[in-house]
Amino acid sequence: MAGPGADLGAFVHLQQSLFTEHGWVSQYPPGFAALLAAGFRVGMAGLVGPLLMAATAFFTMLAADRLLPARRAEARIGAGLVAFSPLLIAQAGATMNHAAAAAFGAAAVWAALRAQVDGRRWAVFAGAAVGALYATRPLTALAIGVIVAALIVARPARLVWLAAGAAPFVLAMAVWNAHFFGAPDTWGYAAALGPAAGPGFGIDPWGNAYGIVQALAYTSAELTALSVFLFETPVPLVALIGLGLVFAPRMAPGECVVLAWALLPLAAHFFYWHHGLFMGPRMLADAAPAWSLLAILCVVSLVRRVPAALGAWSPRVFAAAWTVAAVLAGVLWLGPARLSSYRLPPSAALQAAGGVEGPALVFVHGGWTSRVAMRLAAGGMRLDSVETALRQNPTCAVEQWVTARERGETPGAALDFTPRATSLPPAVEISPGNRMRTRPGERMAPVCAREIAADARGVIEAAALFWRGDLPGMDGRGIVFVRDLGPARNARLRARFADHRPWFLLQRDPAAAPSLVPYEEGEGLLWPSPEA
Repeated sequence: MAGPGADLGAFVHLQQSLFTEHGWVSQYPPGFAALLAAGFRVGMAGLVGPLLMAATAFFTMLAADRLLPARRAEARIGAGLVAFSPLLIAQAGATMNHAAAAAFGAAAVWAALRAQVDGRRWAVFAGAAVGALYATRPLTALAIGVIVAALIVARPARLVWLAAGAAPFVLAMAVWNAHFFGAPDTWGYAAALGPAAGPGFGIDPWGNAYGIVQALAYTSAELTALSVFLFETPVPLVALIGLGLVFAPRMAPGECVVLAWALLPLAAHFFYWHHGLFMGPRMLADAAPAWSLLAILCVVSLVRRVPAALGAWSPRVFAAAWTVAAVLAGVLWLGPARLSSYRLPPSAALQAAGGVEGPALVFVHGGWTSRVAMRLAAGGMRLDSVETALRQNPTCAVEQWVTARERGETPGAALDFTPRATSLPPAVEISPGNRMRTRPGERMAPVCAREIAADARGVIEAAALFWRGDLPGMDGRGIVFVRDLGPARNARLRARFADHRPWFLLQRDPAAAPSLVPYEEGEGLLWPSPEA
């Protein structure tokens, strides 16, 4: 589950990865990557997300039947809607590890319920599901693990079997962490981003303050987004869940489990600095099955509190019809529209590269900031420092600093690495979507002017193409995609791949589609002036 070593450096480096003495590895735990690898192995990687989505709905249905025997119809509706949640469908389609986390979490809860009555093998299954979750999203695993242990604690002997099921995954992660990051309890997040990457209040890896106020703000934003993205209903689902909980009578034990399933992962992420709303509140997708069940339970409880009749008119029937219409509108209309908005056109860059035959070495011209960032990272700089350097300093200053370091010289001026979120150099667009930072009135050094001129026609995201060819650094006779780093650095790589025909993937014109051209032609277009 790790790539080759650092010998290709910035040519292939990725933002969420790092080079270690044992190979090129992601900062993320390997659980979900292992599933994707299996999918690639059998030629069906595109089915991994949908299969996990199906497993999530399946295990949620089984768990709901056991948790809510007195409200079985509502439980089955809530579990059935899991399969139609745009939030979960988006995560599955985007091959993000939240899809696996939701499936493992639902399986763990169901197996723990079975372990209460059906024997120790189900405790082992529950432990294995929590362990797989731990190897995928460890913070979520801790929250789900508390729920699973609470379900089994009445049979203490089975806690041993629960631990036995989780142990192989926990030990495997300890070995993984020790092998790549130096210690069993050092995760890739910390190795890539430093100690500030862990949960807790303080200054995050990007220099921003993360305290109680920020945690409340981010968590509130995610809950607000969950109201929309869970089912795309035109009603505030989380607000209705809150009202349902306020006015609910005493909750049954199974309903308390559903509530814990929804809230404990939320509480765990409250103390974590990283929040995001890409394709919805993805950090909450891990517990989306519980939120789906909770939404139906609470909405039905609220509808039942509405008066059955006021004269010839039935407010309860109206409320029920309105609720059903809102859910159907989300599932059948608004949800598909949201998912359609995520659709990407076929990759013009990949189409342009489609005509090349191996063995070939394809240099992809990405943005200046990306080139500088990956040179810093490949040189051993931690990713939080890379981000700080690029955000708090003019890009030209960073370019000159890293160039001097690569030549073994002492940089002429020190960079500002003191984390802050204010007084940053303004961002200026070089070409569409490609920005640099510069101070007002700054005069560009020739090396920087050359980099800017190379980007003027437009850039192509190189990282998205690396995996489309041979994995760089490993034996192969096909196509190797690498990042363009300028003529001098490219020449050294070309010498290493002397048996591969070199090409350039670039923009001839800002409004044109990407083009695949012979290397010499591309170098003449992008880098006509001599390198300083």
